Amino acid sequence: MLIPRFTVRKLFILTTVSGLAFLLVSFGFQGHHWAVGISVTIASLLLIFLLYGMLFGITWTLSRMFPGRSSGLPANSPFAEHRSPPQVIPEDPE
Repeated sequence: MLIPRFTVRKLFILTTVSGLAFLLVSFGFQGHHWAVGISVTIASLLLIFLLYGMLFGITWTLSRMFPGRSSGLPANSPFAEHRSPPQVIPEDPE
């Protein structure tokens, strides 16, 4: 099943990381410029990953709604000239 399994250890780690992140944000509100910079950087990275995920979801949904927009021809290399390339290593005569 797809039931998430949380352990106490994972919850302690999540609580600690969240507490440190919000401590950093509180230092930023108190006027520490380094904390503002780190907070904005982390928030920007999270926003970028969220945007990438949303764009992937949109393109994946559209590709599922409109499948098969290809010519139906097998994919070939434009440099192969519809034949196999010459063999550099000779085959075993066995």
